[in-house]
Amino acid sequence: MAVINNPHDYQDIAIDDIFREWDAGVINVCCVAPTGAGKTIIKAFVAKRYLLRNPDKLCIIFAHRDVLLSQISLAVAQVGIPHRMLCSTKTEKMISDSHVEELGQSYISQKSKLIIASVPTWIKRDTSDLVNYVGMWALDECHHALANNMWGQATSVLYKAIGLGVTATPKRTDKKGLGRTTDGIFDSIVSTPGMGELIMRGRLCAYKVYTPPDRIDMTNVNRTANGDWNQKKLADATDKPDITGDAVKHYKRLANGKQGIVFAASIAHSDHVAQQFRDNGINAVALSSKTKDTVRQAKIRDFRQGRIQLLVNYDLFGEGFDVPAVEVVIMLRKTESYALFKQMFGRCLRVLFGKAFGILIDHVGNVANHCKDLMHVHDDPEWTLDRYTDRKKSNGGIEILARVCPKCWTYYKPVSR
Repeated sequence: MAVINNPHDYQDIAIDDIFREWDAGVINVCCVAPTGAGKTIIKAFVAKRYLLRNPDKLCIIFAHRDVLLSQISLAVAQVGIPHRMLCSTKTEKMISDSHVEELGQSYISQKSKLIIASVPTWIKRDTSDLVNYVGMWALDECHHALANNMWGQATSVLYKAIGLGVTATPKRTDKKGLGRTTDGIFDSIVSTPGMGELIMRGRLCAYKVYTPPDRIDMTNVNRTANGDWNQKKLADATDKPDITGDAVKHYKRLANGKQGIVFAASIAHSDHVAQQFRDNGINAVALSSKTKDTVRQAKIRDFRQGRIQLLVNYDLFGEGFDVPAVEVVIMLRKTESYALFKQMFGRCLRVLFGKAFGILIDHVGNVANHCKDLMHVHDDPEWTLDRYTDRKKSNGGIEILARVCPKCWTYYKPVSR
């Protein structure tokens, strides 16, 4: 893994925009950057510039899951910044070992002014001795952050600090706004180029989308208070041998031998899907948040090295998972969350030498649901920190009718000439 000396031009512009907001008196800035734009690298360079300007202050970068803590720490190490960890001893050792493996040395230093902290650990520990010295904080996947939840609780004590949140999609399933005047903690929003421009620049790759018929019977599946489907009932409706059989059949026809990620509807579902792929001669492994860290890291390493074709997961690789070798994404998890949909889709857009395009195979109707008023799957609605409840849709609310080839299930939207 190479050391990163400078950000890309569009990342540098976003960093300048963030500091311009702070210099103008804005307290908390939300930066929107699509999957693959390098949100973690943006955070790392922002922290580096802030500490150069404010050597007597502390900077904290928050994340809420071990896999994200590890990725943030490794990115900060790539930028060349020593830092300390505020997490479990076990997680810190795993992260330090990953530095040595990837970069030849550990960047963990207890004397550093930069702290990478687990949100739950920060809340549980007595950090009162640090609060007055923290001048800046940054928060990963900041679409989670509301004033009254644990992300808001973690940052609320840092009332003397300026803040930065990064996310690919500030649109929440429950329609709540991320702005301080609504439900959240942010005061302004800046953004990098979207997926379409990054594809044109060669920072993300082109893609093909296939949408076989959605065969899930949703009759008895209800939505929960957060706006998404009841996960247990959804898993029961999705975990059917014939639906998984379709996934195996279409993978063999459309992406046979390519490495990919399958998004399942539950841990048990991911186990069943992986087994059915293996029964058909495809090396697939199921992983979840319940998988032991050592096993998970070993399997991801095997995947990176090409020894595993498919990683089947539930609620693990939606956020922050960066594996350039992914060529295909298979959706077997229906979701009302636009953020989760775009995160899943984005996993197949990473650039890889010899990879002509990413492949998305959506078996559950996510593309039809989330892209009905967008011209392209890579497009996004207009971003806002307000609530989305009564906002107009893109294109004035006019649905752009899609077509699906009945023979190969290619998804496309005709363009009038």
